Amino acid sequence: MKTYVPMRIGTCLSDAKANAKLPKAVIVVNLYGQSAKMDELLKYVVNMVFPS
Repeated sequence: MKTYVPMRIGTCLSDAKANAKLPKAVIVVNLYGQSAKMDELLKYVVNMVFPS
């Protein structure tokens, strides 16, 4: 299991795509009462699945 901040997930997904190893799912967890930054995370994830 890996933990990422929204700014790094785009880089990690780009690297995974270049190696043809994109994850099948991204699991977002709200931890210790802190909500995940869903808007930022979805921006990167959607761009990997549906490139413009």
